[in-house]
Amino acid sequence: MTSSSRDSKRGLSRRTFLGGTAAVGSALALPGSRARAGSVGPARHLIVVVAAGGWDTSYALDPKPGNTNVDVPDGDIQMFGNLPIWTDASRPATTAFFSDWAAHTAVVNGINVRSIAHPECRRRVMTGTPGTGRPDVAALTAQQHGLELPVPYMILGNNAYTGPLASIAGRVGPTNQIKALLDPTEAYPAPDGSPFAHGGYEPTANDEALIRDYVVASAERVRAQRGQRGHNAARIDDFVDSLGRGDVLRTQADGFGARGQTLNFSAQADMAVRVLSEGISRTVNIDTGISWDTHDDNAPQAASHEALFTQLSSLAQSLAETPGVLGGSTLMDETVVMVLSEMSRTPRLNAEGGKDHWPVASAMVMGAGVAGGQVLGATNDLVEAEPIDLQTGKATSEGTLLSTGSFVGGVLELVGVDPTEPLPNDEPLHALSR
Repeated sequence: MTSSSRDSKRGLSRRTFLGGTAAVGSALALPGSRARAGSVGPARHLIVVVAAGGWDTSYALDPKPGNTNVDVPDGDIQMFGNLPIWTDASRPATTAFFSDWAAHTAVVNGINVRSIAHPECRRRVMTGTPGTGRPDVAALTAQQHGLELPVPYMILGNNAYTGPLASIAGRVGPTNQIKALLDPTEAYPAPDGSPFAHGGYEPTANDEALIRDYVVASAERVRAQRGQRGHNAARIDDFVDSLGRGDVLRTQADGFGARGQTLNFSAQADMAVRVLSEGISRTVNIDTGISWDTHDDNAPQAASHEALFTQLSSLAQSLAETPGVLGGSTLMDETVVMVLSEMSRTPRLNAEGGKDHWPVASAMVMGAGVAGGQVLGATNDLVEAEPIDLQTGKATSEGTLLSTGSFVGGVLELVGVDPTEPLPNDEPLHALSR
């Protein structure tokens, strides 16, 4: 049987598959015509955790008990306050996480991604737009709140979008550009024939001081000549300030691993807490290090969920135990953690016992200012996105489908960034903020 005939048998046409239900027609409005009744929160840190590949939301976040349209793993609905989660004794880490952190966590279901291609879906759910070259939610947050820091956006994972904001981001991991900058022995080799291909120059402490004095004096000469006001003065100030930011980063050189080293989820989480607490970065991108793409066998989703929730519990605990730096008692009081996958899996198993790509995503948002302990967004019995009220997050026939732009816009509001400019055509999911 072909995939199209299987979909038809389940009542799913291609139009329904990629565009949602018939409610799309009533939910659409002209770009920019929706009222924006939300409010932007205070400046906060942001950690984005990417479960790349597409998780099966029936394992935890979007329970479908007794639904003959959905193949679900063993389990039952367990209520954590007002938060229904699919749990089972074979997946204790899921239960443990929500037992401790449900009140701080909102589950967002029914994000209408409108694609089934990994790169396209990932870009949409992280930037809020289908366009290429756009910065993701963490880059936008870092640009707004972290320009005075050594590395405003720290990228530890493999899936991040900086667009025109690449200059404020630093990558740690296999390429580890930060390590290469800070440690001469880890620097990238000069190409053959380059005038710099002479083994490198390692200055003494006295040399470093003389070079610094010369650089600062040169900047001040330029200021005196043509940089006393306006744009030129601002650029000179930026340059001089960058020297101090470089000094701060240099003192942490030993903490960024080695080039060629892929950091696991636990190491990335530890580093995320450290760079936030030490004033190195405002936002951090983490990768779970797990392949969630289970076309041939869906059973590994159980182990992947266990690994994810084990590490999320550890990350949350670390944030709650680390003193805040923005005025909160702890980092948990001033940090938003956004956990996402670019898509979900088809409701039914395929002939190989796996599940294929599905254009409706779920996510979790945890931490400071989050209206936790509830589900926002909704899917129907065919795991199609349902229209919702963006103020309450509840399903309603008079609502709108939850776009990736609305989801990202809601997170931007949470971290103190006005989403109007980067996402002018999407009303944010205001219900994310308490």
